[in-house]
Amino acid sequence: MAAPHFANNSIEGLMDNPDTLNVTQAAALLFADTDTVLLLARQGALPGTKIGKCWVFLRDDILEFLRRRIQQDTDERRRLLDQPKMPVAELVPVPNRGRRRNALPVLPSLAPPSSGPSSSNVDAARKPQGLRERST
Repeated sequence: MAAPHFANNSIEGLMDNPDTLNVTQAAALLFADTDTVLLLARQGALPGTKIGKCWVFLRDDILEFLRRRIQQDTDERRRLLDQPKMPVAELVPVPNRGRRRNALPVLPSLAPPSSGPSSSNVDAARKPQGLRERST
């Protein structure tokens, strides 16, 4: 396949036909990244066509896309300005401090210790090692 013919064999020949743009030129016109232009083109938001491996855009379509986008963004900003102002207290929910505390469960009562020689041995076994009384 023969290379495209440009004036003076330079890339500047592209400017001889400003009606069509490639991805890089469209991105430059929109001040956007080439990936963004490709994404918009694939989604159908930005009018263009793929010829072979390259996307081709019309300058008028790019400018019309930009005009629509500017109008939409401007309308949205105006709409937000026209909304009544709400106090910050209504906009920000009150944070829930800590977690909800549940009531303590009711514990069964303990039976009173029985009096007798076996109960003192049980009580002694329950006491920590250092607190046991020595028997003499």
